[in-house]
Amino acid sequence: FQYQLGRMPSAEDKALIIETLLAVDKALDDLGSRTKRIFMLSQIEGLTYQQIALELKVSLTTVKKHMIRAFTECSLLMAQMS
Repeated sequence: FQYQLGRMPSAEDKALIIETLLAVDKALDDLGSRTKRIFMLSQIEGLTYQQIALELKVSLTTVKKHMIRAFTECSLLMAQMS
């Protein structure tokens, strides 16, 4: 899948995007609710690791540990899908 600015994705591209997002969502679910929450706060809501630690009342090290797990799982998933 390659997105070009100003061009709408084809139906095939949209299907691939949805499939990928669903696979990532499932992979994060499999890692547990805390890892998924931390990942979403960082990647979707744009919070820094420090902000996440303060919001969830956990250490910065805990946030980093969960992000490493999430990114590792996403990387493995992307490698399997390609």
